[in-house]
Amino acid sequence: GLLPLVRQWLPFRLDRRITELPSTKDLVIHIRLCNAPYHVYKYFDIDNYFGPLLQRIKPRPGGSIRIITTCQAKDRGVTEELKKPPFHAIVTRPLLYDSTNSQLDKASGLAADFLYLAHATRLIICESTFSWWAAILSNATEIHAP
Repeated sequence: GLLPLVRQWLPFRLDRRITELPSTKDLVIHIRLCNAPYHVYKYFDIDNYFGPLLQRIKPRPGGSIRIITTCQAKDRGVTEELKKPPFHAIVTRPLLYDSTNSQLDKASGLAADFLYLAHATRLIICESTFSWWAAILSNATEIHAP
């Protein structure tokens, strides 16, 4: 479809250094946790979205399920469920280095999250334009979206 054309029109620089990158064996999930005390997923919860997807889609051998949660420092709701068996997902909190690539930029949370998602080759995204854009501008070969 149009994905290669959109990527050509909107080139995205992936050369900023971050503290960690996803492996090509990892399955990266974006979960949007807004600033509310508790983000309730009405349709995109463990039973209706993430669980059924993860029954079919697994990390490659040697990889793991990595979670990027934006906007909320604490793991809540569906994130907590994914950390438990049988999924054993790992919450990832990368940070960007500054423009000189020598020191960590502690205020880089959202930018680092976006860059981490954009580096993933296998993505499960949610009902968030943040993860949709990261997926579109990435070099991902496998994107699962609602």
